[in-house]
Order: sequence, then C-alpha cells, then structure tokens
Amino acid sequence: MAPIPVPFKIQVEEQVLADLRQRLTRIRWPAQAPGTAWQHGTSMPFLREVMAHWRDNFDWRQWESRINRHSQFLVPMAWGDIHVLVEEGSGDNPTPIILSHGWPGSFVELLELVEPLAHPERFGGSVADAFTLVIPSLPGYGFSPPPTAMVTPRQTGELWHSLMTEVFGHSRYLVHGGDMGSSVSSWLALDHPEAVLGLHLNNAVLQPEWTLAEQPPTAEEQEFLGRFMASMEGESAYQQIHGTKPQTLAYSLADSPVGLAAWILEKFQRWTVGAEDCALPFDYDHLIANLMVHWLGDPGAATWMYRYLLDMSAFTLPPGRRIEVPTGVCLFPNDCAMPPPDSWLRRSLNLVHCTRAASGGHFPGLECPQVLIDDLRAFNRLLKA
Repeated sequence: MAPIPVPFKIQVEEQVLADLRQRLTRIRWPAQAPGTAWQHGTSMPFLREVMAHWRDNFDWRQWESRINRHSQFLVPMAWGDIHVLVEEGSGDNPTPIILSHGWPGSFVELLELVEPLAHPERFGGSVADAFTLVIPSLPGYGFSPPPTAMVTPRQTGELWHSLMTEVFGHSRYLVHGGDMGSSVSSWLALDHPEAVLGLHLNNAVLQPEWTLAEQPPTAEEQEFLGRFMASMEGESAYQQIHGTKPQTLAYSLADSPVGLAAWILEKFQRWTVGAEDCALPFDYDHLIANLMVHWLGDPGAATWMYRYLLDMSAFTLPPGRRIEVPTGVCLFPNDCAMPPPDSWLRRSLNLVHCTRAASGGHFPGLECPQVLIDDLRAFNRLLKA
C-alpha cells in the first residue's frame, strides 16, 4: 500500500524560540587563532555579526509564514517520516520535478526557485515552462526526523522514486540535485530510467568504477585532476568527522547555536568565495533561515550519510554501468566540486546539455537562483523538443 502523506505546517513552539534567544545572549567566545580571518576556520568578526543578527533582527515567524504558504507533508517511509514541500505548477501540463539539496544546505536553499519554476507567467515567462515541484528534506534533515538506520544515497533515491510515483502520482518526472542531492538524484536516474525523463545536476559526483590505468585521462582531464586534488588539501577534515565520529560532533551542534553556525557557515564561505576575506554572496536572513532548519531538527543526524562518502559507495557506479537517461548540468566555477571537462562527465553520464556559469559556487539556489532557473527551463525545453 502506498504511503499516505499527512498535511504539515511548521509551528515552532514559543518556548523553543525563547530557549534559542537565551543561548544567543550567552555565547562563550574562544580566542581568535593568529592569521587571516578565515585561515584557520570561521572568521570571528563575521560570526559575531551573524550571531548578533540572529539574536536581534532575525524573524523566524516571518520565515515560518513564508514556508507555510506552500503545501507541506510528512510522508511515512522506510526508516522514518520525510518532510516534503510541494508546489503545483500553473497550466494544464506542468512538468513534475523532484529537487534534492545536500549538506550543509536544506530545502531553504531551494525556496527561491519555487515560485518562478512553478508559475513562470507571474515573472514574465511562459506557462508552458511550468513545473510541479516536489522538494523533500533528506533523511534526518530539518523536519525529516532522524532515520531509524543510516540510509545510503542510493536508498534515498528509492524513497524519492516512491514519493513521486506512489505518493504523488507522477509516473514520469525530472530529477535535479546538488551536493549529496546530486548523488541521490544520480542513483535515482540510474535505477529508474523508465520513470526519469531527465537528470539535471549543479555538480556531477557519480563516477564509473575504473582506474586511470584502464582509461588514461586526456591532458585536459589530467590538468583538472591536478587542480581538484590541490583544491582539496586541508578541506576534508569535516568529511572525516561526519563519516567516522558523527555522534561526538552532534552534541555541540545540538546544544550550541554558535557551534552549529560556525560549523555550517565556514562551508558557505569556502565553497563560494574560497579563501578570500570578502563578503559572502548571501544575505544574513537566508543564512540564518537555513541554520534554523538545522537547529529545529537534529543537526547531527544530517551528517550520517557521510559515511558513504568516505567509503566512496555514494559516488561509485556499479561495474559496467553508466547513467543513460538524458542528463544536463549547470556548473559553477567556485564550487568545491570543481567543474570537470565534458569528456570526464561523459564517462558516467549521457550528457546532452552543459552550461558553465560565469560565476557562482556550491549553493546556486541562494547565490544565483535565476541562472539555475533558466537552465532548468532550457533543459526541459530540450527534452520536450
């Protein structure tokens, strides 16, 4: 029997918000490590500004109201409930699409896409470009409670297929993802090509099981691999903690809003403007709304899927397999998942559409949403042609 979605609205109890305000007024600040602002981790001057804004100016009730304008559900699935935001598209035949976020994001990083994609005619576009959006929160993220077991990206792809077909009645649909959502979406496309009209990614992470000795890289690919390895130096400690000792970290994330903010916001800086000591391309309200979704959920559980990053099972295709559904990518130059050359992408994907944005990083739904909106529309038009 198909899971039955239960209508849901976010209604955070006032005592939860009062407790948060108290915590934000009694932060115990550490010493600032010598060096430049971001050299050893999250910049203290930056974090002090964000925490002051969170304490004095951020209005969660306004965000709660904004999110609650959209239909939301809790859907009982294997390993626990899944929080899902749904926006029915305009017109007679909107294209169904399921969008997946990753860490340290949440469904909040996709909110700017919802209205323009679902109702393009309200933004000067054509109703023929409308999508019906299904945006689930990954297991253990925000209002999706911690799963009863650690769930792989591939298993999550199965959950998403069930959501689309059994719960919401879409036999054929598009798939989009970024970060861990890229892995989830890619596995879904691999396992259910009969249902997936097309796969769209803002970073491509699945790779075939082969060695470079078997398929030597081209000069362009070799140069990319060198740059990628250099960019990862000193940047993988968080992966090791997430993938090996998530429970130890969880106590700090669950108990300290400044600890949670420091852990998450370093990635919003590093994966957009890099090591530079310059302003982040996000307003504080969007950053804090994303933090709130983690704070109101269980931020430790949101790290559990990283164990499958460390053993590479999240990213390694089965022997002899390739994603055959038509695939489009929209890649951003400052992404921590450095954009590879087309030839590298074609090793694992049936690449039919590739956009290389002039700017932007790991969180395009927040940083440059219009670029992502335009690219999703262009990819859908290509598939319909």
